[in-house]
Amino acid sequence: GPVLAEIEISEGSGLAGGTIHDILHWTRSITVLGLQKASGQLQVGPAHTTLLEAGDKLIVMGEEDELERIRPARGQGAR
Repeated sequence: GPVLAEIEISEGSGLAGGTIHDILHWTRSITVLGLQKASGQLQVGPAHTTLLEAGDKLIVMGEEDELERIRPARGQGAR
């Protein structure tokens, strides 16, 4: 079933500079519950057009396998 996760937008993640839509448009199960900006400001149910910056954290809910595909690959190589 769905799990809660936090996705950190880091410089090296390849996610900074994109929108929430860019990351999630291919997923079926993932719902964005909130976005904590690097400044500490928390947005609940952020718009999908929101631009992501390094240091932001996305709070999401979704199926584990889809979440794994979004998370920056930590040198695991392609499966």
